[in-house]
Amino acid sequence: MKLSHLCGRLTLVGLLCLVAAYGGGSGGSSAPPGPAQVSTLAYVVTRCHEEKGGAGWSGSQALWVRQGDREPVKVAEFAGGQPPIGGFCRLYANARSGIISTVTGVFQRLGVSDDGSLVLFEVTDAFSPNTHVLSPEQQGIFAVRADGSGLRRVADHSNDPAFRVDWRCAFPNAPECTGFAPPAPLQFSPDGRRVAYTDLGPSDTGDEAPQVFTLDLSAGKRQQVTALPLLPECHGHREDPPDCVQPGVLPVSAPAFVDDTTVTYKRGGGSGNAGGGVFTVGLNADGTPQGEPQAVPVVAAPGGALVPVFEITGAEIYAMTVPVPGQTPVNGGTTVQEIFVAEPASTVYLPEGRVLQLTNYGRSDTTSARVAIDGQHVFHKATADPLGTNPSKQCQFFSTDRLGGDLRQLTSFAVVGGRSRNCEEYGSPGCTVLAWPLVDRRTGSLAFDSNCDPLVNNPGDGDQLFAMRPDGSGLRQLTDTQGIIDHPDRSIDVELPGPWAVPAKVN
Repeated sequence: MKLSHLCGRLTLVGLLCLVAAYGGGSGGSSAPPGPAQVSTLAYVVTRCHEEKGGAGWSGSQALWVRQGDREPVKVAEFAGGQPPIGGFCRLYANARSGIISTVTGVFQRLGVSDDGSLVLFEVTDAFSPNTHVLSPEQQGIFAVRADGSGLRRVADHSNDPAFRVDWRCAFPNAPECTGFAPPAPLQFSPDGRRVAYTDLGPSDTGDEAPQVFTLDLSAGKRQQVTALPLLPECHGHREDPPDCVQPGVLPVSAPAFVDDTTVTYKRGGGSGNAGGGVFTVGLNADGTPQGEPQAVPVVAAPGGALVPVFEITGAEIYAMTVPVPGQTPVNGGTTVQEIFVAEPASTVYLPEGRVLQLTNYGRSDTTSARVAIDGQHVFHKATADPLGTNPSKQCQFFSTDRLGGDLRQLTSFAVVGGRSRNCEEYGSPGCTVLAWPLVDRRTGSLAFDSNCDPLVNNPGDGDQLFAMRPDGSGLRQLTDTQGIIDHPDRSIDVELPGPWAVPAKVN
């Protein structure tokens, strides 16, 4: 995403302004009264303070865990290291998205087990431009029960950053690019024994490259399951190879368990070009890989190949955000994206294993395909107005059934500051729905991050975590961070949530 319209003229140290604007139905049953429920919510709260002109910086991060409607429990807290420049807290405020704290903070990947009883979190300052404040024993991957007890270190932290940043996007007249790729939540296997994530490991040619790993939680044993070659980085030249990866895109991303013995992952930009796409790899009982990774087949659309972004959601259905080449978005940008679903062969609905297109909005910000736990409905977000109920083209959540029918607009976020916002524009004024909505596999609620204020309980202009039922009812605000406070003496205090995780539905 191009950020010059938000950041203006920046210097090389305009770190957080770069990421300030990144971008990246019905459940089938009658909804009970009251607010939507989330089973176990793990979230980081990042605080910072600066005096006038960016002097006197101080900051901290804390991990909180909340079970249902119980009071949240603080699991861990760390002081923040000093940033390389003044004004960092102001830049963080301009981002209006707490997940951007992964770039400068110590909390990286988070995950919650399928039954909601265990939280896994990764801590390291190895990738932060701030001064390092953690000792070696404070860094690693840790597990804690959802009630805050039983904290233990499981393994070393990954040496593959959970995020990617393309610094070119921070400058005026920069080429169209993806500025920031946020981390995906850690994904547990259905039996709760392992998690899938990325780390650096040897490729089949001996080079060190990002690979898919699994981690046995009881033994603390890491297992490399891929031997992928290092993909070249794109430089915006005609000579760039077709399998190059943009600097703001994760080379290997979204590893997840389809079942206890199958892991899926996304390679490169997800394209069907050499080295890109979505793949699965089988596992033996001991966690070692079983054969070579297999590409997930996709279909071709007129004008070029489809580029899937997969969320594996079980044997019945796959949901994809698919860039469709050869079309110009009606809302600007470079690529039209639509929502597709795919089913394996020999299913009731699609006996030939076809791929179906669920949306036809012609817009660039139709993303975040997620499947409801009933397996019959698909959520997505967009600035479209297919029902005549979103004339301002504000970013909203929608749902359809698995065959594209029963289209519903689930939210009615109002325009803020006199203008609507694309789903990939996070800056002020205005508001939007942020990255990584998740379906709680225990309650069925859709949890998401937004800097809107639909319940008139978010006066600080920052983001908060929300949840709603699959039909859009029961909207509730899950966090109550103070947001952004500008003081009369021109000092600033910021408190934002993220990264975060729930027991996410992945199969």
